[in-house]
Amino acid sequence: LAVVRRVIAGAPVVTGSRYVPGAVVHRPRVRRLVSLGYNRIARWLFSENVRDHQCGLKAFSRTAVELL
Repeated sequence: LAVVRRVIAGAPVVTGSRYVPGAVVHRPRVRRLVSLGYNRIARWLFSENVRDHQCGLKAFSRTAVELL
């Protein structure tokens, strides 16, 4: 719901992340380490500061969707 509120408030694109403070995620340690490694490599390759490249939670404003 917080993601949708941000779009309503005017953000064109909002993505969720498992790594925000207060997030509760239950995954095995190996899975967590693989995910962290993958995200670090992706940040290095694409020069982006995205912390969670595989997060499926995304919200878009109508304007952003029309531009895509």
